[in-house]
Amino acid sequence: MKPFSDDDRGEMAHLIRKGLTSFDVIEHDDDLATAPQKAKAHALIRSINEYWEKPKIAIKRELKCAFWEEGGYGDWIESSEPFSLRNCSKELASEFISYLVEYCFMHDIDFYMKDLHLTFDVNRQMFLCAKYNRCFATGAKRETNVLHLHHVSAIGMGGNRNDVDHRGRYFMILKAVLHDEIHQIGYKAFVEKWHCGTIKLTGEDVLRFGLMSRKQMNEIDDELEIQSWQIGA
Repeated sequence: MKPFSDDDRGEMAHLIRKGLTSFDVIEHDDDLATAPQKAKAHALIRSINEYWEKPKIAIKRELKCAFWEEGGYGDWIESSEPFSLRNCSKELASEFISYLVEYCFMHDIDFYMKDLHLTFDVNRQMFLCAKYNRCFATGAKRETNVLHLHHVSAIGMGGNRNDVDHRGRYFMILKAVLHDEIHQIGYKAFVEKWHCGTIKLTGEDVLRFGLMSRKQMNEIDDELEIQSWQIGA
């Protein structure tokens, strides 16, 4: 434990509240997993455990073993867990958290997304939210919430949305109430508050969200090809 560390003071206070008053003092190592990393990993494991309704110790071991095997980290004694969050490196903890987050998205598991930006790549978070149709700010799912597609690059007054090529535009998926909020406080204040961002619409995104048809995209591409040919003539 590192003296005067905010993370360690918070962790010690949490342990004392749980009634633990005896501690082992070990030499501090800056390369070891941080308290926020441990907390986020355990929170994600709890969410996965609640979803599958398995004994906590069983699901934790299953997740660690699957992560270790899929990552090709090497052999371990099968009667034990391949690693412990208590003494693993920051890098390994970060990779394990990434594995757990992707696992939750893949299996449509609800989890607490607040403060995820502290331990997980925000750009990857936005990509996963877009891929699995979740609110970029809260992780809310389409099945239980009204979600809106928010264009960060506005079409403009008088512009016909049907004539616009939406590919390459920046967008966000937001709960209805948050879609109203971003219009009220502005993009910069919103992303600072919710620690999220945008991604660019691909052709597949545009089709998936019903913003354009394949025919519209082909017509625009043909027109651009003609214009390019005329300019080069």
